[in-house]
Amino acid sequence: MRRRKSVNQSGLDSLGKQIDGQEPLGTVANEAGLRALGEEMARAAGGRDAGPRTSLRQRLARRRAGKPRWSVKRRVITVCAVLVVLAGAVVGGGYAYVRYQFDQLHKVACHACVQVADGQPYNVLVIGSDSRAGNTGQAAKSFGAYSTVGGQRSDTIKIFHIDPAAGTARVLSIPRDTYVTTSGLAPSTGLTGAEKINAAFNNGPEALVETIQNTFGIPGS
Repeated sequence: MRRRKSVNQSGLDSLGKQIDGQEPLGTVANEAGLRALGEEMARAAGGRDAGPRTSLRQRLARRRAGKPRWSVKRRVITVCAVLVVLAGAVVGGGYAYVRYQFDQLHKVACHACVQVADGQPYNVLVIGSDSRAGNTGQAAKSFGAYSTVGGQRSDTIKIFHIDPAAGTARVLSIPRDTYVTTSGLAPSTGLTGAEKINAAFNNGPEALVETIQNTFGIPGS
């Protein structure tokens, strides 16, 4: 098969001889055409970027130059908006966590308590209680004969008197071993009459509230 003669074959032959040193360097025939061919090949290889190669820094600078820069005011507003969103997320998450933990607390109704009028002073009964129910092994031995005592006891009894108008709060602590006449307990409990005040919490807070009301004259509000 006969090879097709290339365009400007003589120019290419002369260029090859100059590269091999067979001819002195000089002007190549149709040099302008060869240069045009080289540029066309460069454009085909480089795609869109047919001009001289540019560095990464130059290309990034060109891209940035084409985009509008944010003003200081816009930056400040954006940062503040982000901070407000983050603060809202933290506060909302904290409230949800506290609300969840509060809902896990066991609650009982107190029929001896009364509704507090808005703005009027009121009392808050704070109780720290414990129970020996379920004690086994070494825990039961540590209590000796008292390990089988049922019910529960209020080992901490504090009454907070809140006065919203004056903006004050006062605390009264009642020792757990104070002997009183219990109120609101059934005879079957064996805790009626003169008992330590912490025993009034045997069946819950209502009997303790009644005992405090009847013994100290402190209203349950």
